[in-house]
Amino acid sequence: EDEEEDADFWILFPEPLTNGETYLLTIKYTGKDVIEDVGGGNYHVGRRTSWYPNFGLFRDRSFYKVIYSVPKKLTLISTGTLTKKWEDSDVSYSEWESEIPFTVFGFNYGRFEKVTEKDTLIEVTCYTNPGLHYRLQELRFSLEKSSELREELMMFPSELTTTKMTQNAVTQGMNVYNFFTHYFGEIPFKKISITQQPAGGYAQSWPTLIYLPYTAFLTPSVRDRLGFHSDFEILSYHEIAHQWWGHIVGFETYHDRWLDEGLAEYSAALYLQHSEGDKIFIKYMDILRKRILKKVKGGIRWTEVGPIWMGMRLRTIDNPENDYLIYSKGAYVFHMLRMMLYDFQNQSDEKFITMVKDYLNTHFNRNATTKSFQSIVEKHFGQEMDWFFDQWVYGTEVPTYKFTHTVQSTEDGKYLLTLEVTQEGVSPSFKMPLPFLVNFENGYNIITVPMEGRDTVKHEVKVPLKPKSILPNPWNAVLAEIK
Repeated sequence: EDEEEDADFWILFPEPLTNGETYLLTIKYTGKDVIEDVGGGNYHVGRRTSWYPNFGLFRDRSFYKVIYSVPKKLTLISTGTLTKKWEDSDVSYSEWESEIPFTVFGFNYGRFEKVTEKDTLIEVTCYTNPGLHYRLQELRFSLEKSSELREELMMFPSELTTTKMTQNAVTQGMNVYNFFTHYFGEIPFKKISITQQPAGGYAQSWPTLIYLPYTAFLTPSVRDRLGFHSDFEILSYHEIAHQWWGHIVGFETYHDRWLDEGLAEYSAALYLQHSEGDKIFIKYMDILRKRILKKVKGGIRWTEVGPIWMGMRLRTIDNPENDYLIYSKGAYVFHMLRMMLYDFQNQSDEKFITMVKDYLNTHFNRNATTKSFQSIVEKHFGQEMDWFFDQWVYGTEVPTYKFTHTVQSTEDGKYLLTLEVTQEGVSPSFKMPLPFLVNFENGYNIITVPMEGRDTVKHEVKVPLKPKSILPNPWNAVLAEIK
């Protein structure tokens, strides 16, 4: 067929294949559109999923053994483990293998400087490019020529470099990897490469190989002054989490991709809580909540475009990025499950950690489905969870809560706390446990009010001390609006 007809490659065998037999195919081909030189020793690696034969991105697992040949002055970093390296004249050769079946195989390429750190668990190497991306080169030339521009941006030309953050990226990568290992369980990858790529606005994670945008390696101060968004650290955490969610546990169909992206996004939030504290974590979850509830073209809230189970089919002509809902709302699904399992009295995450580790072990090097994940959830909740998945995975509703409270002293010297809570904006069958944080002079208590439908619930509880304050939905435990 004509090469422009479609992108599919077909093999017609002379005879039907026999079940149980093994066949070896040798395929020779060439192409020129994989690597693009963008200046300064920066090369953009394109066609990342189609430069080699494969049976389906992120779904079909295969062993790989690849030999690369590149100019000696440049560096190639591949997925897998480097098993051999040699040189001949001006060419450098390297052989890489996957120790387990991989969902995808790829490489990065260019002129790099590197920093490596390792401990007993992981070895992390960060590769940054000493040459500037052409956009940064143009800005640097402008800064050198214009004192007015230097004053406007409050920036010196020498500040435009991506190598100052190399050590920081390595240390951060090790910390994140070790935290995820504690939280989720060990995985077979013992070496991780974090690499700079010339793309400025997105990142990707392949097994053992992470591509971060060149903008992520600018110092936070420079990024702020240039007006780049400031959550590049979250981006790094998210991509490292894909080593677990995506490359060890995959997703079966587009319906199940929210598991991969949602848990990677929530993993990043978990590390943010671990490294920055509860206030930053709560603030980040509120950012996700506001994204989910924001208005999009058509006058509806983002969550109302469709359920996250629809995956890429959430995209529309008017809102082509609607499928990113699976990141934010997917993360919130995991957050709500965690909050329902959380032991507030002992401040313990053990139930959630145990559940997620079970999810990893059950689907180790396999693809998960929404149904198979639900079975794990039901096992650890000890109940059927159709109601939860129907509402949050297959549904689009988000409740609004109104509440009032009164406190009365009792004859035994205690206090009667009465909460009146109304759930609005949902169907009559919608139910959700809504927590309240009750603060006392010394300490606190958590009271959970089971809500269902659109009725007002009156909930009474006797407490030993007079409450100082009452906070509905602490830690943004439920995806909701509070009035």
